Amino acid sequence: MAIDSINIVGLGLYICTHGRNSYGTRIVELGNAYRDRHSRAILWFKMSRGVEVKIIKMVIDSSGYTAMDITSYVNSVVKSHGLSHGLAHIFTPEKKCSITLIEYEPELLADLEEFLKRVGCIDVGLCDAVIGKGTVLPVVNGSLFTGQFKRIVFIDTSRTVGEKSVVLTLEGIFKDD
Repeated sequence: MAIDSINIVGLGLYICTHGRNSYGTRIVELGNAYRDRHSRAILWFKMSRGVEVKIIKMVIDSSGYTAMDITSYVNSVVKSHGLSHGLAHIFTPEKKCSITLIEYEPELLADLEEFLKRVGCIDVGLCDAVIGKGTVLPVVNGSLFTGQFKRIVFIDTSRTVGEKSVVLTLEGIFKDD
């Protein structure tokens, strides 16, 4: 069986062969969108359009024990690499560092810090397990689709000043140069 397309259902990535999704359900076209007979919305990419993957390592200067909004920087990298439609995965391999999607405003960040202290993860270095090491966002028409008021935030609970790395994986359809 030849793979002729990839579809994204919710947060899962499924390979589709000859007009059927991974559930064996026939795909029906509805204008620019697609739906299967179970009414699951499907964003459809044709393999012939050239789905590509690019991996970019970014370096952030951290003052230690901080939260930084990196949304604009990530969006500029997405635009400069020409990702038109697809996914952006933002990840940090750094110890005691996390990436999350949150409203970047002082009171909410203070609430998050209070929660992390109450859980006890700051002192034992487990905040990255609680918050997560990364996030995945859709890219639509060349821009990150974060949702209303949401920002990509790099959280460093290490209290160590220095350079911290963030890895950005871009997957999808890129504009031709």
